[in-house]
Amino acid sequence: MTRLSIARWSALGCQIFAILLIANWFTWLSPPENVPRALLLVILGGPLLLPLRGILHGRPKSHIGLSFAAIWEFLAGIDIYANIPVWRLPAALLTLSALGMIVGCYFYMRDAPRPPKKDKPSDAAAESD
Repeated sequence: MTRLSIARWSALGCQIFAILLIANWFTWLSPPENVPRALLLVILGGPLLLPLRGILHGRPKSHIGLSFAAIWEFLAGIDIYANIPVWRLPAALLTLSALGMIVGCYFYMRDAPRPPKKDKPSDAAAESD
């Protein structure tokens, strides 16, 4: 496997793990009593679902979007870990998966092939004169 595919699969694996963790956490393991479950699923799981199709197809712009969503998940995991002692293990797992997404997206974007730059037609005309 190349470094590019390792970075892509680590970002994708951490993303799927975070989606499954959030879904199980707020529906089965420890459902909240004073906040609607659907609201938490949309707020925490929604940003991870938006770039999923592009990540599956290996699109670089989707990796940028996932890294921004992972920053939100990282901050949410830190906040939950610090404020709710009962949920420390799932919050730590969410934080680690967010770090995995950020690192995987960074290395994918660093090693991804870039499209060739196109010259402006006005520059070529000015040089020929």
